[in-house]
Amino acid sequence: MKTRIALIILATLFCVTNMAHGQDSLHITVKKLFELAENNNRQLKLDAIRIQDAQAGIDVSKNHRLPDIDMAVTAGYLTDVGVIGMGTMKTGFYEMPHFSNSYVLQASYLLFSGGRVGRDIEISELRGRVAGLNYEKNKMEVKLLLVGYYLDLFRLLGQRDVYKSNIDQASMLLEKIDNRMRAGIVLRSDKIRSELLLEEMKLQLVKVSNRIRIINNAMVEILVLPEGTIIEPDTILPENNVTELALNTLQQVALQNQPELKINQLNTEMAKKRQQQIKAAYLPEASLYATNGLARPYVYDIPAKDIYANNLTVGVRLNYSLSGLYKNKARVDAATKGLQAATQYEQLAQENMRKAVFNAYTLWNEAGDQLSSEAKKLELATENYRRITNAYDQQVALITDITDASNQKLAAELQLTNAQAQRVMRYFELQKVTGQLN
Repeated sequence: MKTRIALIILATLFCVTNMAHGQDSLHITVKKLFELAENNNRQLKLDAIRIQDAQAGIDVSKNHRLPDIDMAVTAGYLTDVGVIGMGTMKTGFYEMPHFSNSYVLQASYLLFSGGRVGRDIEISELRGRVAGLNYEKNKMEVKLLLVGYYLDLFRLLGQRDVYKSNIDQASMLLEKIDNRMRAGIVLRSDKIRSELLLEEMKLQLVKVSNRIRIINNAMVEILVLPEGTIIEPDTILPENNVTELALNTLQQVALQNQPELKINQLNTEMAKKRQQQIKAAYLPEASLYATNGLARPYVYDIPAKDIYANNLTVGVRLNYSLSGLYKNKARVDAATKGLQAATQYEQLAQENMRKAVFNAYTLWNEAGDQLSSEAKKLELATENYRRITNAYDQQVALITDITDASNQKLAAELQLTNAQAQRVMRYFELQKVTGQLN
């Protein structure tokens, strides 16, 4: 009766655990991983806000092309006016209307600024494009980071299964040794070796399980998922076949697609615009203006008249900064140096990109060779373990032989899992460096 109750309790706990696991777990493919990153990641949301901020900056710059309209209303107190007659009228104070007020409406429209306003708008538009490219660059970095975690999780889950399988095999072997010890066929030292191997695998299983928890938590934070979510990567890794392209073709693809290179190109273009904008200070500004004022009292007569006088003025205003002739030279020199630096940085970035593509392409090919090699090694290690196990069952092999064979098989299984994940990771690294990690 007690045994039946215990079984019922264990079954209930098992069901509850599975239900909780089903509620918290999230089966996810790489494609779904990227979708969650684009929708949830805080860094990408911040970059999206920066794009909106850059667009607002463009609108502000364009407003400089609109006319300026100002209105002023004043009210105040006037004292009596003092006059020194100079022989033409009596010197003294003349009474004035003491309350004064005015209404002035003024409008101006910039006709010519030497291209300063146009360059300012163009620079703002370039900044907007840079903000968009920064978003694309950071999106690829976030995706590559998540792919790394995803493949680590895939690899560690595979290792966990490998350790569990080998622990089961080691436990079965230990049972055989116990039976032979009771029959007096094997020594105590054989059992100790098997127990040491089993304990080491159990310890490694604990470490792998903890590493899985750490990576799972990091991914939950990056993807802004509910706390406690258990991420389950797809059991089938994504395709990692690169189209058969020559290395120089991949480098050309990177030149066309890599956001960081485009950012450097835009920075060079902005440096040119800044230089042109600063040189525009050597040119005059011309604007059309109109002023309409209504003022009281009329003070251009003595005695002043307590009436409203209206004046309308329309004309063209020309401004030229004479101080700019000697102050602007240093700014032009600084802008020229900035343009030279931006050009050199753009060329350096292209050089680094070519090296990065070469490295990524070489490592991707190397990962393919390693995967083939690890698959062959596992095949050999598995066959060797099978043969040694059969020989041990027939009592023609020592426990040290089967321990060595087990260690070789375990290492080969772990290395194959690592090689599978590494091959896919190298593929995504190549996609990122060529600007194709979308």
